[in-house]
Amino acid sequence: MSMLDRFGDAVRNSPLLNRKQAQAYSLTLSQDDDPFSQGINFIVEYIGSENLPPSAGKGVTLNDQAVLKVFTRETGPYKKFSIKVTDKSLRLIDRATKQLVDDVPMYAISYCGTHAKYNRTFSFICRDHDSGRMRVHVTRAADRAKAQAMIVTVSKAFNIAFLAWQAANKQKIRSNSIERRKTGADSPRASKKIQELNEAVEKKKAAATTSPSHVSTTAQVTATLANIVVEDQAAKANAKAEDDDLEAMFTELASSRSQPDILENDIGAHPSRFSWDETKDYVDPGSTPDLLG
Repeated sequence: MSMLDRFGDAVRNSPLLNRKQAQAYSLTLSQDDDPFSQGINFIVEYIGSENLPPSAGKGVTLNDQAVLKVFTRETGPYKKFSIKVTDKSLRLIDRATKQLVDDVPMYAISYCGTHAKYNRTFSFICRDHDSGRMRVHVTRAADRAKAQAMIVTVSKAFNIAFLAWQAANKQKIRSNSIERRKTGADSPRASKKIQELNEAVEKKKAAATTSPSHVSTTAQVTATLANIVVEDQAAKANAKAEDDDLEAMFTELASSRSQPDILENDIGAHPSRFSWDETKDYVDPGSTPDLLG
């Protein structure tokens, strides 16, 4: 397959381009954007992580304090990790076990940088999907240049993700919100979850009314059905709330910055600085294809 064919396939298969939304927005990938569709891999040492205090503060200050704590606490030996950067997420993979340790969506990342004292550090701040708290992950690259190349790469990935999200979802989110207010209709994701809950509740009702092991009197049947309804309503409310939260996270994160499409970092890395020709010298040659020849 020729270089042009590979590039064409990457563009056609990219999640940033959806033929059904072609009339709603136009987004053209440049050659420098192309590697993100398959992922750019960096080999690092994983030092550790640190939860951030709930109080607000600048990303660089919070990051520096957390990095110092992690290096003081974690003395090694350190595990080798792969960091895979795509236009959707940043993945942490244990190279020894090949296990995915974490998959952080781009919209959940609010900062990335290095450290004045530990200048080989690459760290990033994100919202933990389990606890909801802000957390710093700290890694160490082979040298300072590689750490800075990682910052530029993640900054570019965030920019691609934000622009795609903005173009594809801004109008959709607004339309869904208006529609829900007018008719009470739910988004497709919430509707699918609610459909699954409806099917589950019918099975529970059937079991409650037909199985002697569940109930033995009319009063017990009534009470059981009432509990099923209450639990079902709560689950549906949660499904709607989770859907709204997911759509709002990128908006909330972006609205806190004067340049919402630029990921905050400590070296002033702008997405326009990213160059695949320069970056590929720092990536893992065994897992990142030379997409552009």
